[in-house]
Amino acid sequence: MRLRPTIFLILPALFWLIAAAASAATFGSGPYVFSDELGGFRLKSVSGSGSTVDPIVLVEEFFGIGPAILTVRRVPSRLRVGPRGRENFPSFINVEKIVVNRSRRGWVGFDLELEEVRGEPSTHRDGLSFDQISQQTGRLASNRFAIGERTFDPGDRLLFFDGGVDPGDSVRFSLLITDTSPHGTFYLIQRPQFATSGIPGTSPSKRAAHAGEPKIGPLIPVAVKAGLGAPRSPAAWCVGAGRWPCSSH
Repeated sequence: MRLRPTIFLILPALFWLIAAAASAATFGSGPYVFSDELGGFRLKSVSGSGSTVDPIVLVEEFFGIGPAILTVRRVPSRLRVGPRGRENFPSFINVEKIVVNRSRRGWVGFDLELEEVRGEPSTHRDGLSFDQISQQTGRLASNRFAIGERTFDPGDRLLFFDGGVDPGDSVRFSLLITDTSPHGTFYLIQRPQFATSGIPGTSPSKRAAHAGEPKIGPLIPVAVKAGLGAPRSPAAWCVGAGRWPCSSH
């Protein structure tokens, strides 16, 4: 019996998926479990409960061009037990992200997108958003980017720009996620925006200085803009306002 040629294409893909699942990092924090199983980055640690005073802090490393996909699962057994039994899941998740740029290219922007179903844009009916209901602008902050733009329906996206992250350096974000979705799993798609001609002021000596562990600066509230219609292209973020050229690849 002869094996069809397609089996030689399927088997390597299956072996890769098994190996990726085995090497995936998974951390439980609050009533959620976070994983880098879909690839694009390395999840280093997770801490916190997700409350205002104790946000969930994600520490991540990016080595390539992305996208990086964070898988988030609700786990009923991780809920705290109160006087009336197990508590309900929180409707809001306060999140801080510390992302280290381990690639060889500088970042001039950072794009975050929520998905309830992988590969499909989020809508206002799914209960998942970047605080679409109240839109508290004070919850958005970063130590590297000055402007954040939110776009809702279709697609829930946060676009951070007007700043830069050198290779070997880190960026810190603070944001609020609304999670009233009936699904037990959602995804956070992360896409760094790369400079095509280098970040102004970045020199080889400066990049070498960032070769060790990056320093993490304080969070500063960003100026929030409401996106209208389809999100702007990466080129519009960087060139449209007189910034240096950039791309998402």
